[in-house]
Amino acid sequence: MLEGAISSVAVNFANEQITTASGAQGSSIRQVVRNLPSDHQEKMLKNVRAITVDQIKGAAIKQGFEASGFSPTLQPLKEFEDEYGL
Repeated sequence: MLEGAISSVAVNFANEQITTASGAQGSSIRQVVRNLPSDHQEKMLKNVRAITVDQIKGAAIKQGFEASGFSPTLQPLKEFEDEYGL
């Protein structure tokens, strides 16, 4: 499933550059209008490939808790010692 998502991002980048003219236009828009570096797509694809399944699970769990009205935070176990008599 993760490989499919990565492939989808790569295909979208490729579809933006079907012809030389559309590739040049897209590059110009990214660099001039959006003020992005010329290698933005390569960096983005590299970052997408670096995402792990655990990161996706963590983000989905956090989003699920927040959608249910909770605000998850990370705390060291020391924060819970008084509550549990440790």
